[in-house]
Amino acid sequence: MGKILMNKDNERREQQLEMPLLRNRHQNALLSVVNRLCSINDLTDIESAVEGTKACASISRIVNNELSDDIVAAMNDFWTMKSDNLLLDSKFEPHHLSGLFWSFDTYDYVKSRCAGEVVLPLNLKQAYDDLKLPFRIIPGFCDHVTELSVPDLASHVNFRIDSVHTSTQKVVKERRETAWEGDEGVEPFKYSGKSMPRDAFSPTVRRIRDLLDERMDQYFDCCLLNLYPDGKSAMRYHIDPDQGSLWDFDTVVVSVGASRRFSFRRNNSESEKPHTFVVMHGDVTFMYGDCQDTFQHAVKKADIKSEQCARASMVFKRSWGLNRKSDETLRWSSREAV
Repeated sequence: MGKILMNKDNERREQQLEMPLLRNRHQNALLSVVNRLCSINDLTDIESAVEGTKACASISRIVNNELSDDIVAAMNDFWTMKSDNLLLDSKFEPHHLSGLFWSFDTYDYVKSRCAGEVVLPLNLKQAYDDLKLPFRIIPGFCDHVTELSVPDLASHVNFRIDSVHTSTQKVVKERRETAWEGDEGVEPFKYSGKSMPRDAFSPTVRRIRDLLDERMDQYFDCCLLNLYPDGKSAMRYHIDPDQGSLWDFDTVVVSVGASRRFSFRRNNSESEKPHTFVVMHGDVTFMYGDCQDTFQHAVKKADIKSEQCARASMVFKRSWGLNRKSDETLRWSSREAV
């Protein structure tokens, strides 16, 4: 159900339509999932419960200002009652905790638009903090920027399709379009046998760069732009090149357009399941510290393979050696993005 609703919302956003009936369907779907979760007495399938909570978080972004206080209270009560025993019995895996943290961050972002507040139960928050994960998704950080859209980027950014070398040295055309923008003096960006010369910042990319500087106290002097034309375009698990030599370890990815799943998996670990989130228009993914040394990341294909909706990403980087303004990477809350 959630996959179909997400696909419909992607189509609505791409066509710039207001569809009240669709929002009603999302509200009904949200109520259905919450009621199912809250009816569980013996939580033996924690995976399904967490995935249900994450699905509710994604749907709540579409429902937006119509998100009911009763729904949020029910989710909070459910996990408050269940979490003590689950933590005591070590039932939570890392991807469960990151999924719940992201879900409640999402609820908090949605409710903050109508002066509400949502907080992850304290014991779960402490367990999540103890993981010290080097990444975070900040819901809706940039979605108030009216000029931020796939059509705007496509019209102002010098996107191009290049050939790259695969791991077997086969030369293939990329499915995505790419561009590289930055301040004067920024080096070309290189990967998979191609080199991208710097273009000057286009207006919207500069606007977002300045917003990140203002609200995160993080100055980025360059940006890799990706344009995924449809639901079949994706990026398999990888680490970004030349971090620690040409580029600083802090990276911010701004999602534009269609929603997609974004995953992190720990390097050289077959037992730990990936951390997977739905990134929506205006969301920020912040990777910092040793993220690129310890985790690979990926952008998944659309859940509905026939989807034609486009997605763009703005991957902000900082040249190695450029002074950052602050070493405190997570001093803000998602509420400050509004």
